[in-house]
Amino acid sequence: MGVAETVPYLGPAFGILALGSVALTRGVWTALAVVGILLGVRAINDVIVAPLVLRNLLRLHPVVILGAILMGADLFGPAGVFLAAPLTTTIAMMLQASEAPVACLPPEPVKLSKGGSP
Repeated sequence: MGVAETVPYLGPAFGILALGSVALTRGVWTALAVVGILLGVRAINDVIVAPLVLRNLLRLHPVVILGAILMGADLFGPAGVFLAAPLTTTIAMMLQASEAPVACLPPEPVKLSKGGSP
């Protein structure tokens, strides 16, 4: 199933179908249980884990990353899907370095002096 993950959208579906077919040799209920567990794990990964990891690694809001991936897919196809997050991060970091206000980046923490005021 790991190799199937490299193909967006269809890869995981093919992986789940392949594992479900193998589990079908043990019985219908076993196959249904395997497919149900795999769908549950995929849902948790796609909805909770992946956005949190991307937000922490890229320091961008998950909605910004999702929008970039959708625009990349629309404009450049599969290559746009793979390059959207790195290019968006690069652009956001360049904007941050230029000290232009960027709405998608978290604010820098305020450093307090010894007296307690900024």
